[in-house]
Amino acid sequence: AHRTEIRPDEWSRFGYAGPRGDEVIARPSERYGRTLPIPRIRRSEVTVEEFFQRFALPRRPCIIEGAMSEWPAMTRWDIDKLLDRLRHVAFKVGEDDRGRTLRMKYKYFVDYMRQQRDDSPLYLFETRAENSPQGQDLLSDYSVPDLFPHDLFDLVNADAKPPFRWWCIGPKRSGTTVHNDPLGTAAWNAVTHGSKRWVLFEPSAPSRLVKGKDFRTELEDDEAIMYFDFILPRIQASCPDLPVYEGVQKAGEVIFVPGEWWHGVLNLEDTVAVTQNYVGYDNFDRVWERSRRERPKLAYLWMRNMRKFAPQLFERASELNRRDGFRMRNEQGPKQASGAVSSSDSSSSESSSDSSSDDEADLDFSHVRVATGIVPPWLAAAQPSGALTALWPAAPAKPGPSFEARPLCPATAAPLLPMATGTGASGPAGGPYPAVRPNAAPLAAGQHVVVQAR
Repeated sequence: AHRTEIRPDEWSRFGYAGPRGDEVIARPSERYGRTLPIPRIRRSEVTVEEFFQRFALPRRPCIIEGAMSEWPAMTRWDIDKLLDRLRHVAFKVGEDDRGRTLRMKYKYFVDYMRQQRDDSPLYLFETRAENSPQGQDLLSDYSVPDLFPHDLFDLVNADAKPPFRWWCIGPKRSGTTVHNDPLGTAAWNAVTHGSKRWVLFEPSAPSRLVKGKDFRTELEDDEAIMYFDFILPRIQASCPDLPVYEGVQKAGEVIFVPGEWWHGVLNLEDTVAVTQNYVGYDNFDRVWERSRRERPKLAYLWMRNMRKFAPQLFERASELNRRDGFRMRNEQGPKQASGAVSSSDSSSSESSSDSSSDDEADLDFSHVRVATGIVPPWLAAAQPSGALTALWPAAPAKPGPSFEARPLCPATAAPLLPMATGTGASGPAGGPYPAVRPNAAPLAAGQHVVVQAR
């Protein structure tokens, strides 16, 4: 981000490059209020279908161990080794006052990392790594973890699809302040080198509260390290009933952040990671409802391709529109349609014209037509067990952990959210961990169905 109100000689004014910053990084999670650990699971102990039922669908965050051990990136993305491949490649490190991307060659960024004493260092956060041959090579160093098999935004062409992938290098003390991801998309983030401290809040938590708007003075800043230093403790001291989830993600681990969960990150050391946002059957309804309202042109292109290539998904989007009495931009009169298109529709990610038509060759169906046992929740709710017919059946599911639901204590004015206990993911002392829905039942035997059309 651009911070022109801070002079270069003030970038280290708070002294976080010294003992003060080291103390913040080493500090254990605060216990002012309801601080809960982000649950942990092992990839080998959960199937794709179980993960969908117990984490993705109920919007339950977790840290996953053992999901990326085979990635070449685990060795190839060492910061110094990358100099041989990326020395002269320019990556995004911020924006100017006009919102234009600021880039820096990798060799200069590494030199900056080694020399900087900034309170909140520059963060390399590249959206379009595929735009250079060397950056494209990075994409072959990893694969999407198989627990996240779908991205239904792939039903729009690459030019129209919103940004979804970020390759990032964060120096020690860098990070992001609390936010949630666009359009209700969910995300996974994988660390190959270094470690990150995460804080998460439930979607129902008030924006102003979790961002700490009322918990800092005019003389204080709100960069990530300052948020973890004094803003978060003040929030917890003031709101002891607010559920706060914290955890440290180490190299070789993947964190799952469900859609609309508030989250912030602090890099505890120089850290390399890749993250992707996605639309799956777990969050399609929410993403569709927000896309049609916030990005009407994107929604029009998306729905047009659903009709051509994914008729079951088209029927679901149409059903949601009928339920809500929502009219798409092509169904409105000229004045209504003109007023409905937001300023974001002029962005480069929506450069395709309404008249352009995508052919099957224009789209990547590898994360649309996937052989899994995942059943879209709207179909699972409407059909009796075993009544669905498999199009691309998955391998039989292995038995997984069981879960027992129990209520939480009240928190602020937000709706009560449940917690659960189980043997497959551990909370404090192997006990409670957060959930958003208590009734995520295991997949029934034989229920191995995907409902996507060729």
